Order: sequence, then structure tokens, then C-alpha cells
Amino acid sequence: MHIGDFYETFQAGNAVGLMTGVWATGIWEGSDMNFTAVPLPQSFEVEAAQGDSHTLIIPIKEEQTAERQQAIAEFIAYVSDRGADWAKAGHIPARTDVVASPAFQQQPFRSEYAEVASKVVFTDKTIYQNPAETDMVRALDEIMSNRLTPEEGIDQMIDALRVTTRQ
Repeated sequence: MHIGDFYETFQAGNAVGLMTGVWATGIWEGSDMNFTAVPLPQSFEVEAAQGDSHTLIIPIKEEQTAERQQAIAEFIAYVSDRGADWAKAGHIPARTDVVASPAFQQQPFRSEYAEVASKVVFTDKTIYQNPAETDMVRALDEIMSNRLTPEEGIDQMIDALRVTTRQ
């Protein structure tokens, strides 16, 4: 299926549901849409949710001054301290004190996100990650568009993953 802009398709009322990340709710919170966010049901033996993150780092450079390193550290602290603002886009702050703050908790859906965060498993960063994700999305598209039964779609997914990881 691979819809060009699945957010637009959903927002226009041409899709009953949408599987995407928590960041997407910020798109619709300012609209008149009646929607909710829910975790995906458990599919395999381990109760888990896929996760990803944004990471701020201090690059190591010989010519970098202590003053510049301090400025970078202050910027990282500034962004981290304002995790509730970052959460307006739907993200979950890394700091537990920000997650517990009223500024975060009073935002719609955020407390539910925080509960799921304890089950996040980060995707292994390998050369197979992106192709495997593409294979899984294709199979799920086929299932959700009723072109394959769930059993056929899962079989297609497993076969594609086997081929991807053998290359």
C-alpha cells in the first residue's frame, strides 16, 4: 500500500487507524479530530515497545576549548531541563523528574506514553535494521489492506527477514 502521506490520509478521515510513533499526536492535538493513542498489543513472547531516541553529545576535538565545552554542556542541560516542552511534539523526556512534572503530566496522552516507556526495547543498530523494518512494514501493509491474512503476512515477513539477514 505505502501511502504517500499517511498522516494526511488519517487526518482526512480516510483511515480508521494509524500505527506511528508518539511524536505524531502533536500533529492532531490542535485539530478538531477525536482520536486517542494506544500501545500496540503484544505480538511475541516479550512485552515490549519499539523505541528510538535523540541524543545530544559533546564532540571530542583537540582544538575545542574548555569554554566551548562548557557552553555545549549548558545547552544540553537547557534542552534537558525543558523536556516538557519537547514533549509537546509527543516525545517522552529522558529525565524521570521531567516525566513526573505537572508540565508533562498535564499534556494529553503523555502519562500513558510514560507507562509504555518502561517497556521500550531499542532496535539493534545493524546493517540489517532498515531493510528489516521495510520488510515488516510491507507485510503489515498487506495485512491491514486485507490483501493477505495475518498468517500469510507474518509468513511473508519472516521469509523476507530471512532473506535480508542472509545477504
